[in-house]
Amino acid sequence: MQNFQLYQAASVADAVSMLDQNVGHAKILAGGTDLLSRNKNLITYHLPQIMVDITTIPNLSYVNVDSTGAHIGPLAKISDVVNNPQIISNYNLIVQAGTQAASPQLRNMATLVGDLVQETWCWYLRYDYACWRNGGNTCFGAIGDNRYYHSIFGGRLCYATHQSDIAPALSSMDATVTITSPSGSRTATIQQLLPGITMINGTVKADSLAPNEMITDVFVPSTFAGAKANFTKIRVRPSWDFALASAAVVKSSNDARITMGGVDVQPRRFPAGEAMLKGQTVTSSLASSIGAASVAGATPLALNAFRVGLAQTAVTRAVMAVA
Repeated sequence: MQNFQLYQAASVADAVSMLDQNVGHAKILAGGTDLLSRNKNLITYHLPQIMVDITTIPNLSYVNVDSTGAHIGPLAKISDVVNNPQIISNYNLIVQAGTQAASPQLRNMATLVGDLVQETWCWYLRYDYACWRNGGNTCFGAIGDNRYYHSIFGGRLCYATHQSDIAPALSSMDATVTITSPSGSRTATIQQLLPGITMINGTVKADSLAPNEMITDVFVPSTFAGAKANFTKIRVRPSWDFALASAAVVKSSNDARITMGGVDVQPRRFPAGEAMLKGQTVTSSLASSIGAASVAGATPLALNAFRVGLAQTAVTRAVMAVA
């Protein structure tokens, strides 16, 4: 493992102050399942000199549900969230997505927030190729083996798909995150947090967090509490794998949300499909039409065109499941 300094933060203010004092050289350590893996595999560009341990900060592992919605803390494990009785009763879409993320062992360690901001699992990045994400000037995924983990809807500097299962579910539940820096806090939607590949302080990233910011709360409003919901995931290995395509669908009596996962550089909201589903009785014909519309405009790469059909199938199945 690459050597690093471990800094045990006493408070959120202490943690973001340390990030601010060491911009570009410090990263938050919470569950550690992704960060420590990158460190052990010596992915050079992503090795922090300082890991800011926030597990020493009290009261950040909460999962609180009330009439306004659910608040999830930055140290709440995925297993804590998906096993919470009130989350199961009111926000089952998150449970469905969370229980298909990684393996039981990883869900017992990984935080829900960490799942949102994990580093993209493109094998060129993970094998330390000099791609844009690793400080180089080429997207090897765009020109190389792009069968499984690259966008079918285009890209810019990087074509790697965002692989979080929980992010599409949170997007469809209209969730927001609180982001804290030394200068204060701001609120962002999931789409704003994960806008696709962007440049932050000279670094190509999949999230919009500045180097001195951390997520301090996830809020899921009660808009769709108790509504019909389904998360459909298609993957190579049923036991544990990232999505080749997924769909998170939630439907109330007069509204609907659809977000696709594993097919784009960000969780892909599908407003046109939401309009088709809103207020309608679900039939196989309607589900098929929404599925077909979900892949309109797809621009697959040389080796991943087969995933266009998988994405259409995932959306169709998820819509049928909320009938």
